[in-house]
Amino acid sequence: MVTRPLHKHIGCTEPICPFCSKALKKFPARKTKCPNCNNSIFVRTRPSDRNRVVLTEKDAIEIDRQWDVESKYNQIEREYFEVKEYYDSLQAAYVHNWGREPSHHDILWGVYNKQLMEHAQKLNWGLYRNTRFRMAQLLLQEGKHQAALETLIEVCYIDANGPRNLGVITDSALLIQFPPFDPKNTSQAPAVLSHIADLFDRLRLDEHRLRREFFSISSEVQKNLELPRSPEEAWQEVIHQLVLFGDTE
Repeated sequence: MVTRPLHKHIGCTEPICPFCSKALKKFPARKTKCPNCNNSIFVRTRPSDRNRVVLTEKDAIEIDRQWDVESKYNQIEREYFEVKEYYDSLQAAYVHNWGREPSHHDILWGVYNKQLMEHAQKLNWGLYRNTRFRMAQLLLQEGKHQAALETLIEVCYIDANGPRNLGVITDSALLIQFPPFDPKNTSQAPAVLSHIADLFDRLRLDEHRLRREFFSISSEVQKNLELPRSPEEAWQEVIHQLVLFGDTE
């Protein structure tokens, strides 16, 4: 587990100008000018103790950086407790096998792979799809844009087939009545489309290349998961949604 960051106290909790040290009439609510030296006084809440402080622009930038670090830690902490069932054991296994402490992303990737296997075995394809989306987000955080795009395309194709969570249903008659995928109940998630639209620009794609990527990936996924809708049918749905998004025209 990642250690909570320790932040240096910055700024002053008293209404005093950080430049000339003259007392202010009251603690400012937002950025203001010192009536004595005319310098700009910034106001922030510092993460070290959650107190409001007055400070210089340089120190305000440092406080903003501290909050960015704090935000990333909080995200890691949330992710840890969501997957704690596997997290600790995988961390120990990686240390034993690699001889070093793995990164948070290394462990999460292993956790997600374990979850994928569980979801597939239980025919929980909606949960399977959600885990693949988390993996795409992880790739985006790591700056692995091409791999993220490929994973997001897979998520789009699964969405186009209406994934369902069946749990422990194994009876063949029930599986006919409640199939693992229902193309009548498809939807494309705005968050997924938004990421694809961003990557469309970042990777300097055109519609022809995006279509080629989509067919290559979805054909493989269709074969592996035995999905009912063809890549062509799914592509028409996805490209229509992306055009509505306004990023692939």
